[in-house]
Amino acid sequence: MPNRSVSNHSSTNRSPGRRLIAASIAVAVLAAGCVGGDRQVTAESDERTDSDIAADTNSTTTTEAPTGTPGADTIGDPYYPGLGNGGYDVEHYDITITADPASPDITGRATIESVATQDLSQFNLDLNGLAVHAVDVDDEAVEYSRQPAAGLSSELVVTPTEPIAEGDTFTTSVDYSGTPQPVIEASTGFTLGWNDTVDGSYVTSEPDGARSWFPSNDHPSDKATFGFEFIVPEGVEVASNGSLAPLVDNGDGTTTWAWDMDQPMATYLATAVIGQYEIEEPPPAGEVTIRNFFPVGMTEAPAAFARTGEMIEYFSSIFGDYPFDEYGVVVVPAFLGFALETQTMSVFGRDLVGIEAVVVHELAHQWFGNSVSPARWQDIWLNEGFATYSEVLWQEHLDPTFDPDVALEASAQLEPIGDPGPDNLFSRAVYQRGALVLHELRRTVGDEAFFDTLRAWNIDYRYSTATTQDFVTLAEQVSGMDLATQFDAWLNAPQFPTD
Repeated sequence: MPNRSVSNHSSTNRSPGRRLIAASIAVAVLAAGCVGGDRQVTAESDERTDSDIAADTNSTTTTEAPTGTPGADTIGDPYYPGLGNGGYDVEHYDITITADPASPDITGRATIESVATQDLSQFNLDLNGLAVHAVDVDDEAVEYSRQPAAGLSSELVVTPTEPIAEGDTFTTSVDYSGTPQPVIEASTGFTLGWNDTVDGSYVTSEPDGARSWFPSNDHPSDKATFGFEFIVPEGVEVASNGSLAPLVDNGDGTTTWAWDMDQPMATYLATAVIGQYEIEEPPPAGEVTIRNFFPVGMTEAPAAFARTGEMIEYFSSIFGDYPFDEYGVVVVPAFLGFALETQTMSVFGRDLVGIEAVVVHELAHQWFGNSVSPARWQDIWLNEGFATYSEVLWQEHLDPTFDPDVALEASAQLEPIGDPGPDNLFSRAVYQRGALVLHELRRTVGDEAFFDTLRAWNIDYRYSTATTQDFVTLAEQVSGMDLATQFDAWLNAPQFPTD
């Protein structure tokens, strides 16, 4: 997930990716919540009354009773019961949002292309709080309702007029509006999803905040491509994921900012940052376009991110090619207490500007967590341990006298990370003991097999998801060694083995 300012030194398909971090600089966790607007956010802000839910129920009646089976209302991740849904696989999202920094409300339309994975009579989408006005399936108005999900807020339940056959592609369109209600992340207390700033808004969603601003299958195991259109007043900038299309003047005082994320992305990595920004485009890193969004007047920001191109080129040499066409950062004009590696456009609070280890960490996540995402949240160390160890690798690259053994020595005292639990998803141990696991693997198999494993990881699981067992299996294949016992101790022993 994000670098929650915890870098004490110092992210059932297949394709490539990779991850690392961990090194020299201590970054303190700053706030127990995000600064954003004047809305009061509480854990209860997900709740909807019976009348609210009833008002969201379409009166359209079906003419034929469905004969398929309803999709599951959860994807089955025990860390987040109720999150994600079964019965379909999303291929693509088109999200159109109309927003004005002068108002906390948004108006949205989500068009979702999916493939049924069973004969489907009904299916759910994750959506928190926002009012739904209409739902179509394949351009036909259908019944829908809202219901609570286990441990979460209301879900959107969609009933097609006829069942959808397994293997068929179908398109769902949802019109919605309202004031987004951020959700509270259990292990840190940060507010996730759509948040206000003094001049606009920002989105950081790991692990379960995407449902605060668009209906989705909100779990990283169901990745999809994305298209975004943001309609905002003239003179307002919008940073998001992927490649930026030419701006469109709508002739009514608004401008459309369109972004296309052509490689599959987990929902938690989708972002929208709206406000007053200066756009910087430094020289590319090889063929990778770099585009940064800095708050107007933040003169120190360009220098703080000046080495991004050099970092991309170095990590491409040891992890494999940078997995996307573009990269950049957007600095939110607020003290967030964290940064988040949203795909191709990392989001920083202004409090982390100038901390190079955090810049490295979020960039490394583009390989580890974004291109290759965790198939289940239990395996979060595959994101954070890899990004933290990347900090170590960057320090080694810069300073031949740097000793990673010394830098990671204290991490051996941290608790196990193989199954950290949802309340410790972003604990210091996940980051730093995760980095130590990778360093111990490197010491065990040698540099050649270690870096070959990282490059193979980014090839085999590119744009897809993977588990800890997938990584152990790959490391054994590349090294020719039996590593299961070592990995079990590194990840699960009460104290990290030191011999």
